[in-house]
Amino acid sequence: MTANRRVKRVEAAKPPKAEAPGSGPSARRIHRLFDIFQEAVEAERSARRRYEEAATLCEDAQLKAILLEFAEDELKHEREILLRFQEVARKIQGEVH
Repeated sequence: MTANRRVKRVEAAKPPKAEAPGSGPSARRIHRLFDIFQEAVEAERSARRRYEEAATLCEDAQLKAILLEFAEDELKHEREILLRFQEVARKIQGEVH
């Protein structure tokens, strides 16, 4: 599965709705957690794009290689965040149901 498909899953995933009385603050924390994961994925994507753009502007082969390596690192970070997100989402949904 590509990273983009995983991201679409993350974006499509909805935090569980808390329906039990008194669970409002907990539901807000869960929503915020989901927001943080989504923001983290976007930050990694943005950083990757910046490194890729910088590499296209770079004439020095060694520096260009370093920038592309940084871009690859950001992609790895994005994938790791998505995996962790899925773990957390499964755990939270298991606790709600």
